[in-house]
Formats: sequence, C-alpha cells, structure tokens
Amino acid sequence: MPARYPSLWLFTDERQGDALWSALRRLPPGSGVVFRHYSLSPAERVRLFVKVRRRAQARRLVVVSAHMLLPGADGVHKAVRGAGLRTWPAHDRAEALAGLRAGAGLLFVSPVFPTRSHPGAASLRPAQAARVARGLRVRVIALGGMNARRWRAARACGFDGWAGIDGWSENKGRRGKATP
Repeated sequence: MPARYPSLWLFTDERQGDALWSALRRLPPGSGVVFRHYSLSPAERVRLFVKVRRRAQARRLVVVSAHMLLPGADGVHKAVRGAGLRTWPAHDRAEALAGLRAGAGLLFVSPVFPTRSHPGAASLRPAQAARVARGLRVRVIALGGMNARRWRAARACGFDGWAGIDGWSENKGRRGKATP
C-alpha cells in the first residue's frame, strides 16, 4: 500500500479502447490510475481491472477503483466504504466537503478546462477550480481537459497535481513536462 497519494493520475474510460494500454505506459512510475469502466458487466469489469492492475503493478502505479473496492485495488474513488487510499470528485464546494466527510485524502476538482468527457459543459478555469477546495486539509488534483501544458496554469493556482484521460494519450512519443 502506498504511503502517499500520487500527483499524476489517469482516469480510465470506455472510449479509450486499446489506447488505455499506451496511456498506462506513458504514466511515470508512482502515478495513479482511477479505474472506472462503468458500462461493463460486473464480471467484465473485474476481468479488465485485473489486467489493468497487473500492468500497473509492473510499472509501480497506484490503482483505485471507482464506487467499489475491487480485489487488489489500492483504494477507492467516490465510495463511502473501502480500504486504502480514498479519492473523491469535487465539482463545487459542497462536493469537496462531502468528500472530506467520506474520508477522502485527495479531491479531483473538475472540470478545470473544457473536456471531451462533458462536451459543452462550462469549465471552472484554474483559479475558480482551486477555490473549490481552498483551505481544506486535503490534496487537490486538477481534472478536466488537463494535459502537461495546461498543468502550468493549474499549478500556479495551488493544485498538487493533475489527472486526465485524453491528456495521457495526446502527443504520442512526446512526454513533455508532466511531473508536478
């Protein structure tokens, strides 16, 4: 079990398809993965999780499972019960406080920038997003339209790291300066 929360994260998503595997390879050792894949049946979800976890362990990545603790996960994302690392989504201050009440040690604040995951949805922009969790004793990660280039603007607002889906698939062959 990791002693601390990573600063860099990948969120899994059904639309990634086989790009999931290259995104996992792009993550630096010590990064985190939030495993979602909600549309899969429970048995298919567990099978895919086992494959992701196996590759993640080989690269020294942390894996949390969304909404339920799956076997071998390092923790849970947005689950009231679960062992290990606890992460939570926060789109506003009320959700950030709900995450703290649920025992989260890390909040994913989103959407910081426009994102393909939620086309047309308004984004918070870095300064407003940072206010969602300002003053709370918890690590805060920027999510939503994030990539290594946009990380510079988020970092200046006090975020502890960044997470993405497409951000780990962009600019194939070029890692940029992803490390916070």
